[in-house]
Amino acid sequence: MAHAYNIDTHTRTHMFTLACRHTHC
Repeated sequence: MAHAYNIDTHTRTHMFTLACRHTHC
């Protein structure tokens, strides 16, 4: 369970980074 949560958090962080780069934040 903790492992799955870790993956979800990592995915969210990765997506946030991509969005940040895409919008040039």
